[in-house]
Amino acid sequence: MMKTIKQIHLPLFALLYAGVMVLASCANEQDPFASSGQKTEDGMGTLEISLEGPAATRATTPVSAEEAGTYLITIFKGAGEVIKEATPLNEFPSSGITLNAGYGYSLMAESCSESDAEMAEEAGDENHIKWGKKRFVGKSQSFAIIAGERTSVSVTCKVANGGISAYFDPTVTGTYNITITDEKKGTIVFDASNSDHKNGNKIEKGKTAYFNIPEEGRTIHYSVTIGNVTKEFDQELEVAKIKRLTVSYNSGTFSLDIKVDDEELYMEDDVTVKPDDSIKDYVPEVTTQNVYVDGELVGTTLSATDPSYYRDDAGATEWSAVVKNASGETVRTLSSGKGTLTSGANDANWPYLPMGNYVLEYTFENFKGIVETKQTTFNITEQPDFQVTLNAFTTYSYAAAGNLTEANKTANTFKIMTPTVTVTGISDKLLADKYKDKYSLTTTFRNVNKTNLKVATYSDITDQATGTYNLSATAAFAGRTISANKTVYITGIPYEANPPTTGNGWSNPKGTVKWNSDYARLGNAAEASEERISKSFYAPGNVNVSAYVKAEVNGATAGTTFKFYVGGVALLEKEAGFWGVENAEGTVDGTLTTSNSTVDCTNSYGLASTHSKVYKVTVQYR
Repeated sequence: MMKTIKQIHLPLFALLYAGVMVLASCANEQDPFASSGQKTEDGMGTLEISLEGPAATRATTPVSAEEAGTYLITIFKGAGEVIKEATPLNEFPSSGITLNAGYGYSLMAESCSESDAEMAEEAGDENHIKWGKKRFVGKSQSFAIIAGERTSVSVTCKVANGGISAYFDPTVTGTYNITITDEKKGTIVFDASNSDHKNGNKIEKGKTAYFNIPEEGRTIHYSVTIGNVTKEFDQELEVAKIKRLTVSYNSGTFSLDIKVDDEELYMEDDVTVKPDDSIKDYVPEVTTQNVYVDGELVGTTLSATDPSYYRDDAGATEWSAVVKNASGETVRTLSSGKGTLTSGANDANWPYLPMGNYVLEYTFENFKGIVETKQTTFNITEQPDFQVTLNAFTTYSYAAAGNLTEANKTANTFKIMTPTVTVTGISDKLLADKYKDKYSLTTTFRNVNKTNLKVATYSDITDQATGTYNLSATAAFAGRTISANKTVYITGIPYEANPPTTGNGWSNPKGTVKWNSDYARLGNAAEASEERISKSFYAPGNVNVSAYVKAEVNGATAGTTFKFYVGGVALLEKEAGFWGVENAEGTVDGTLTTSNSTVDCTNSYGLASTHSKVYKVTVQYR
């Protein structure tokens, strides 16, 4: 026979009164044999166990053999001595368990351990939510084991812990959840994915969170969130009851139903309460999305849901709204619509809405038929998606790209040429005069700013030393800044010395050298050894060059040899004998490396008036 059904209705933001399924354990009857004077006969007897469980009619029926096999059986003797630890029934011999004959035996059957009843997790759950399990417990009356006889004991098992479930009526839409925060179980969230739900006219069950309830009772804390409103509650659990929280919104009243399920009957309490005036209407939900055409940002679409009281389409009222930015400027106007209003990226004044805080000011007819204006805030967090590149050139950049003509165009060029910051992903429309004060694209390179240029070219960087340069630039648009980087190299090539001088970067690492206005003289009738002049370049890797030299070799009374080196390799050589004079002139191909990036001119013997005159040296990329 079904129990009376009662139902509790609470205002929405008196909201959740979380339901809990709870269980009651069975009390043990007074044991007439549980005393120290019990008699024990000689011999052994056999114990046979069967289990019974609850049914909807409250009549006890046998538990299925498959289910019974998983129950844990503990056998006691006297006032609490454990004869057999908790063991699954299907591990007992099918013929029954043999025990010493005697009085004062009792047994307890459990569908699961007390720990699993609360802390069990579902297999494969990566979130490790402790839903627990429904726990049935039963304890037998005291019985005796008679020598040579079979004793049959039947145990009736009843629910021994409690649980909470949740149900959200289809009238509740948008974002909603019930969050239980419990010190032992942790955090459990009921939402659309795991709550009881409606299938036709039936409510199908979702998840249930189970709790053990000690003698002193137990209270849980939970919160209910509907949209952007959250309410906090405490709930005292009850043994052997399942409380299902139902949240609904009907006829202007948010209601909360707490249903109690003892696995046999449903019991509901009906109470209707006055709705909370603060929640009589929906708060519009605002969504935005940036719009791109051919990969370029052109604007933002904005949608706002109808704030009027929930009703069918025939009864819906027109409503309007304006959107204001943090400065109070109206950036969108929405009007003449029922349901969801939308404004697109083609808005004449504010096609794009940058990141930031906004206010939706909306006018509508509430469920009492009164026209009112309210405000709600929302935030746009979507960043504009654009790209930034930085480019700059040196003579080496052109050479590495294979443009030797450009690379060798000007000798002795020590500069970084045409630094350019390029921005893609933003339409020209957003940077036009009409919008530039609202959005403003700014590119920055070497602390110089340029505004609203998608391709911004900066001045050359001149008079630089040879070496590696790591350049950076930024572009900022509508609250987002993106950086770009570029590494360039200045090698000192193409190069021309006419003649080689110390002012042209030459050094004299060995021997006697005289730097004249039209040549450098290696050897000065003073040393019977080599004279050398050198010029170093910067090689970020192997640099292929063509080098030209023009020199005169004077043998005098001893004879000498002139050599021209590129990257440590002698590529041109000219010898002058006794009183001989030879011209050493030509172009050679060589390679400068990171380990040797010098060009050298040498005279092998500088005594007895022998010498070499170097008039010109050039180095170009090849």
